[in-house]
Amino acid sequence: MQILASQTRKQQRVVQEAMQVALKGAQKSVWATTPYFFPPKKLRSAIINAAERGVEIHLMTAGKSDVLVMRWAARHIYDRFLTKGVRIYEMNQPSLHAKTVIIDDIYCTVGSYNFDIFSERNLEVNVAMVDGKVAKALKGQYERDLSNCVEVTLEQLRTAPLHQRALHWSAYQCCRLLSFLVLDHL
Repeated sequence: MQILASQTRKQQRVVQEAMQVALKGAQKSVWATTPYFFPPKKLRSAIINAAERGVEIHLMTAGKSDVLVMRWAARHIYDRFLTKGVRIYEMNQPSLHAKTVIIDDIYCTVGSYNFDIFSERNLEVNVAMVDGKVAKALKGQYERDLSNCVEVTLEQLRTAPLHQRALHWSAYQCCRLLSFLVLDHL
């Protein structure tokens, strides 16, 4: 077991770096839960590269969000992941707070890290472990949570009304701009 902590002010990005390394090492599967999905470039690349290697990737995120602009921005980038075979599910509960990752049914992490650019600025702490029993329990919960989700498809995104697609694009641009102003990078 490891305790991983990140804080930009101290130039520590341990959680993000550990997540990238874990994704690069994934061989079979990645099951991730995050309320906010707007990953920085390196994490985005790690997810896409894993999918291109044939790793089965499932991503559960909030369908009903307390930060709507993040949900809309995420919807703009879903296409990039769906075209690579990543399966994306949106939970339709009032809120999703879980932040978990299960890789190859053996490695797992639980904590405060969201797959978003703003988690790079916050103090984040995760517990990571190599434990098949814990991974199995987390995956069981993930599978139960899927019953409260709707899978997002490329067809849904591409046939969405123009005003929705414009809203998602605008939210994406706002989040990018905010990240440049606040974080000085994306």
